[in-house]
Amino acid sequence: KISSSLSSKQKVHGNSFTAAVRAEKSLELNPSITVTPHVGVRYLHTDIDDVKLGVFKFSNKKTNLVQVPFGVAFNANLKASCGAEVKPFIDLTIAPAFGDRKVNNKVGYAAGLASDTLDTRIADNAMYSAKIGVNATKGAHSFTLNYGIGGANHGRVDQALQAGYRYSF
Repeated sequence: KISSSLSSKQKVHGNSFTAAVRAEKSLELNPSITVTPHVGVRYLHTDIDDVKLGVFKFSNKKTNLVQVPFGVAFNANLKASCGAEVKPFIDLTIAPAFGDRKVNNKVGYAAGLASDTLDTRIADNAMYSAKIGVNATKGAHSFTLNYGIGGANHGRVDQALQAGYRYSF
């Protein structure tokens, strides 16, 4: 549930719901390399109230979006000479989207004299992503480093670099 105060008299309320499920099956190619195909379904629903601000009115539409991500991951399980377990990986995924990828919200005078439509893209036709990285563990210490990149139509590019360290006792 989302709420915001745009003025001392007006509050905006919105609700969002999401659910997802994923299935995967690891297949051992040899003692060191595993391939894991995966498929899933994600559902997203949003509902934001219409808003009146003085003489203006903003009309928001409910949205329902379904994504079907599928892909494959490759993992290796290697032993370093120092005794550390090193696990490099790569994951390639495509996530087509169906439903309300574009939404047409309206803005205009509250009295209805004039209005205009705001075309907003909330999702692309499909998202393509790749993640590459390595996990290393020795004793109680573990380290993770990975880089991910995603892209879609309309020039969208997302990037993430993550590093992590864990000490287990």
